[in-house]
Amino acid sequence: MSIVVVGSLNMDYVMQVERLPQRGETIFAAGYSAAAGGKGANQAVAAARVGSQVCMIGRVGADAAGRALVRSLEEAGVDTSRVGEDAMEPTGSAYITVDRRGANTIVVNRGANFALKPSHVLAAEGLIRGANAVVVQLETPMTVVAQALELAKRHGAAAVLNPAPMVPLSRETLAFADWLIPNETEASSLLRLLDLWGEADEDRLGGEYAKDVATRLADATGANVVVTLGEEGCVYAG
Repeated sequence: MSIVVVGSLNMDYVMQVERLPQRGETIFAAGYSAAAGGKGANQAVAAARVGSQVCMIGRVGADAAGRALVRSLEEAGVDTSRVGEDAMEPTGSAYITVDRRGANTIVVNRGANFALKPSHVLAAEGLIRGANAVVVQLETPMTVVAQALELAKRHGAAAVLNPAPMVPLSRETLAFADWLIPNETEASSLLRLLDLWGEADEDRLGGEYAKDVATRLADATGANVVVTLGEEGCVYAG
């Protein structure tokens, strides 16, 4: 299986605290860690670990964090020849505070992820032509997402869209997707986008409802839809 992932690379900086700070308050962390992240990079590593041939298209800064992210991808077996180094923007980063109950706050600096351009994707058209699947998320500019999905469609690769984090998404871009993989919250947002949301949908969550949502999204888009449910697994319609 040959997969091209077009997406984000972030360095995650995580601080463990007893409780989340109040507005204007300074507190001490109980622990600290830094780890490679970004939805695109995470998906590329996961696919490589199960044996797929994976190429990552993305952007990092000309800094130590960017070099560390590229190295972590390479160690997982991901082809990083299409991960560019941007001289103007720093590597994307996420600053995460987690309390002892697991509640968290996250602030993301998109950095070099938003320096990725459609031209970078077009330059890799030969790779996409030979791929079985192209995977995208929404942590890069929408013009990049649309370009990647359009090229996948043009060359017969499965166009896989993970609409996370959920941002305004055009129906035209959505129409390129062969596979939609939202979580429950993102699936609800897609219902609203497609004018399928009604009062009966308020405050409904869980397996049977998720199956209904997946079916409605599949019927409306023609895509295969997988709604993820965290530790409860997922549901499929298509």
